[in-house]
Amino acid sequence: MPPKGRQPNRSTKALGKTDEERQLNKAKSNDKKLNKPASKTTATANTISSSEMFIDPILQAETLAISTISPTKPSSLSPQSPSSFHKKPSTPRKRGRPPKLEDQNIQPSKKNKHTQNGHGALKPLFNSLSIRGTAFNPLPAPDPLFNIFNNDGDQEQFHINPRSTHKLNRFNFNRPDWLSKLLSDSKVDDVDISKKPDSKKMDRFLLMFGSGDMGQMGLGVEKLEDIKKPVIHELIESLKAGSELSAGPETVSCGGMHTLLVDGKGQVWSWGINDNAALGRKTEGIEGVEQEELESRPLRVEKLSEDDQSIFRAVRVEAGDSVSVAVSDRGELRAWGSFRSNDGILGFDGKVGSSTKQLVPTPVGNLTKHHISQVACGYDHVLALTTDGHVYSWGNGQQNQLGRKIIERRKKNGLVPERLSLKKIVLVGSGGSHSFAVNEAGEVFGWGLNTRGQLGISEDNKSSEEEIVSVPTLISSMSPSNHNGSRVVAIHGGDFHTLFLLSNGQVWGVGSYENGEVGLPKTHPAIVDVERQRLEGLKKKQDFLGTNLKKRREKFEAELKKFEARVEKDGDWSKEEIVSERPIWDEMTESMEVEQEAANLRLVPGQSINRPIRLDFSKEVIDISCGARHNLAVDADGNAYSWGLGQSNELGLGKDEDGEDIEMVETPKLLKSKALSANGVNGLGQIKVLKCEAGGTHSVLIGVSLINSKIVVNG
Repeated sequence: MPPKGRQPNRSTKALGKTDEERQLNKAKSNDKKLNKPASKTTATANTISSSEMFIDPILQAETLAISTISPTKPSSLSPQSPSSFHKKPSTPRKRGRPPKLEDQNIQPSKKNKHTQNGHGALKPLFNSLSIRGTAFNPLPAPDPLFNIFNNDGDQEQFHINPRSTHKLNRFNFNRPDWLSKLLSDSKVDDVDISKKPDSKKMDRFLLMFGSGDMGQMGLGVEKLEDIKKPVIHELIESLKAGSELSAGPETVSCGGMHTLLVDGKGQVWSWGINDNAALGRKTEGIEGVEQEELESRPLRVEKLSEDDQSIFRAVRVEAGDSVSVAVSDRGELRAWGSFRSNDGILGFDGKVGSSTKQLVPTPVGNLTKHHISQVACGYDHVLALTTDGHVYSWGNGQQNQLGRKIIERRKKNGLVPERLSLKKIVLVGSGGSHSFAVNEAGEVFGWGLNTRGQLGISEDNKSSEEEIVSVPTLISSMSPSNHNGSRVVAIHGGDFHTLFLLSNGQVWGVGSYENGEVGLPKTHPAIVDVERQRLEGLKKKQDFLGTNLKKRREKFEAELKKFEARVEKDGDWSKEEIVSERPIWDEMTESMEVEQEAANLRLVPGQSINRPIRLDFSKEVIDISCGARHNLAVDADGNAYSWGLGQSNELGLGKDEDGEDIEMVETPKLLKSKALSANGVNGLGQIKVLKCEAGGTHSVLIGVSLINSKIVVNG
């Protein structure tokens, strides 16, 4: 039982689970309250290519070479400087912290071997011969916009997909009208990859909305209330103004109740709940500073570098429920936090005698031998993609989300990264307890929890009906051959649903639609068909319950008659013997057992679709992200959308006509606020959105402004 006050950071909701799912997660919790949903993992699709012409990885490698970065001074808000805070009594939380529901070691090739420079630090990966000898493109560019010459000698502008790791996994992103106009109006020349844009003309902003009661908004203990519509992050703006947070946010990741951010210098910032060390920094026991103060505001994650001679410049971060991961421009990986199983905290590295929580960033086991190009986090598992196309997995594997067999009594073995049998992988993705990988040919593989068909495995595959898929299995419906050559460039999932982003800007969804997760209206033919099957199944179930309960009753009455006949025949039964031996009819127990038999027969289909279906967007989509039950997307015009279930304002849609908070939307709905242009509806037009990130109960956007206008902070 968790201690009172500071409860564990757990955040998965127990909404709409079937009996089968409850059985699979029977040890997850006895708490009957609705708990906060866990995060997720983002999937971004700002990508690059020219018609069918792909960019030479050497060209990108050279343009991405990172100049030497001087070590930055400690932030004035650093926990090492407690005097920067006003000492005051602890501010109580709005709500109690919800407890969590319990739902080959390969040697590196010589080409990819780390080399040392004169100072003992790793050389940038982009300068190594390994990149020039491989087709894999390991890391994203620091800027989202740049020019390149096509075969006709004309300049074309592209976006890079920060989650793409292969030249085949990119797509052409023509300059949208809004960007062309703003560039023209602001007198800014075409953005050049060799230099940063004018920060006054192209400033990046962090916007957020949703629940902040656990400090996941990062606005300090004074502001823990919900934010109903997207607003600009005030403390991030203050850090930018003080030059502590360089060049604004580059990328961001939201966990169940914490947030990670990478700035222009590759520094990692964190905020949110830290009960299981998800922030990568100490927040307890610092004299003169309350723990809530350190948790609820953005502070730098220190100790990412192993020594003082090298600089860890982060280019990617991923947040799970209580685990966090960062990848550097050299392909180095750092992780911290902890993993949980159905039985509670599982640990971090599984070593005998080691702490179950990793407080500060650390390299991970045998992954130090490899260059990492991408990571994806589920609630309690991690996938890491190497530059040579191999996938390593570790964490909790109780739902086979690791893609390898984990024995229950030895589940800590899952904490050690192991390589999967997949080869030539260029992209990985994850849902809460399910995983994905895309190979060089564009084929998509999925494994893990599949109780609502969230893997999207085709119906002609015998694995499609399995509730847990133990090994990577082909999802043929998402192959390029079924989409006119378009490839999957991003995958993200929640509790029981998954979104796929294609290189043509289409979004496809699969899994549960119970709370609008897949983004389809209830009138969609696929949903109408499932609901028809459900009605038929309900009738079959009622017939089954009535028939079998009647049979049980008849069997009981027959046994009772036999017993009474024995008593009458023998004649020497005592009252105690009669009471103890007499058959008893327990209506509730018998009904529950019959209900379970019906559930095992799966007579009533769940409210889910098990084949991916395209969502309706008017513009090409460039970015997607999933929370447990809600989703975000960004289109090529810089507009952001949300849909699904958001009981803590994580949809960012404000109130409806009756003044009630909008908590569920079946189809993507445009986000509007004073801080967003909303397609020109409000006429302000300050910010266009580049990236989105859905957390457990909060959501984050990264936007860009190309004009010198006053930014409106309040939504």
